[in-house]
Amino acid sequence: MDKKQQLYGVTAINRLSHKREIISNAADFETTERKRRNLLKTRPEKRPYIYPLTVKYPRQLNLFTKQLDV
Repeated sequence: MDKKQQLYGVTAINRLSHKREIISNAADFETTERKRRNLLKTRPEKRPYIYPLTVKYPRQLNLFTKQLDV
């Protein structure tokens, strides 16, 4: 993976816990934005998440290799 390539993810607030959660995989901006728009096409009362946002995907520690992934 090229270091210059940024990965994005969709986050939204869970209706039950009222906490912001990551609800998509890491992908490029266009793919992530498409996922967010598809979520918004669902009727608001039927959505499991509210207030979806496209944000930079957080770097995560791989527990097996002890290195940062993504």
